[in-house]
Amino acid sequence: MSNTEPMPDLYFMTRWFPKRRRARATALFMLAIPLSSFIGAYAIGWIKGSTGSFEPGLLFLAALCALSGLLTLLQGHPADV
Repeated sequence: MSNTEPMPDLYFMTRWFPKRRRARATALFMLAIPLSSFIGAYAIGWIKGSTGSFEPGLLFLAALCALSGLLTLLQGHPADV
């Protein structure tokens, strides 16, 4: 796998899911992209409206990114699964 692939996450999904469940998993993954943009924009706007600053919203976003990275590390490499 090279770094020039447009979505390397989809490659890893082929390793994590069996063939019969892969289409549904890919569809849910692709659906999460616009949903997270929609929900995230409103969540950050609500936090900014409640606190008067973007700083708590950005800290919340950083915490979610850190949690996502931690969960990825805990899950392990697809070859190990």
